[in-house]
Amino acid sequence: MKSANITDLVEFNDTASLITKEELPYIQLRGSTAIETPIVLLSQTIKKRDHKNIPKAIILITDQEENRAPYLNDVLKLIDLINYPPIVILHCRS
Repeated sequence: MKSANITDLVEFNDTASLITKEELPYIQLRGSTAIETPIVLLSQTIKKRDHKNIPKAIILITDQEENRAPYLNDVLKLIDLINYPPIVILHCRS
């Protein structure tokens, strides 16, 4: 079985930033939740790559407590830029 190729990791709260696989274990819960900030950053990143390496899926780990703009409904049109990959939301509590 072929292993998954993770092309982008985005850490977010009320802002979003690209991180490396090595930084993943050190993410800390902090700040507000703007679920859409990683979608915006991912769309911008893919646009810079001329729409190459479009994700086959987005896995979103969140407390789902949207309390900062942009809100999910405001940025759904950006999903069109990345060919509507399935979004899997893993709900966790802080």
